[in-house]
Amino acid sequence: MMLIPTRLAKKSWLVPLMPMLLSSSSCCVVNDGCTLATCIDGLQINVTDLPESPVEITAAGGDGNQRAAQCEAHELCGVVFEGFHPETVVITVMVDGRSRVQTFTPSYDRNRPNGLCCPPTCHHAIVEVGLPQ
Repeated sequence: MMLIPTRLAKKSWLVPLMPMLLSSSSCCVVNDGCTLATCIDGLQINVTDLPESPVEITAAGGDGNQRAAQCEAHELCGVVFEGFHPETVVITVMVDGRSRVQTFTPSYDRNRPNGLCCPPTCHHAIVEVGLPQ
């Protein structure tokens, strides 16, 4: 037996379609209870060491897409490149003319903070890199 919400049952043309809609959809037919919670969507890069000088971070995806950011000296360094989801990424960390280059294959977590039927859908991965020697 399938229960059909009262407000939908009043739409007689919708009743024959309800079993198909409810069984074939991975989302809700009725969107109630969505909140405005947000999530981090992109690649997060954390530098594991405390820099003595300013740090420049460059991230290049395999598709040619590239992002860059800077961190101040004597501060923990972490950046998020919003909307950046490369399958493989080459990260270059530069400090005082020295560089360290590392290649990663990030593992993205999928998150829907407002539930399965509500936006947004975020994909977030964290990569940790060290400073150049």
